[in-house]
Amino acid sequence: MRGVVIGIDPHKGAHTAVAIDANEQQLDRVLVRSAPRQLEQLLGWAAGFGERVWAVESAGGLGYRR
Repeated sequence: MRGVVIGIDPHKGAHTAVAIDANEQQLDRVLVRSAPRQLEQLLGWAAGFGERVWAVESAGGLGYRR
């Protein structure tokens, strides 16, 4: 694996994102409230990691903002 994997655990009120490296070591973690600016906040946080892949748990479930 190259770069960083960012895993998102979405919930109705907030989403937790964790960045891990190729050795599965946690680099950083952020909690973002579920709100209209959540995507902007997550992308801003993730920008510092360079090349990255996103993994979103249950992307169509309860945390999905329609």
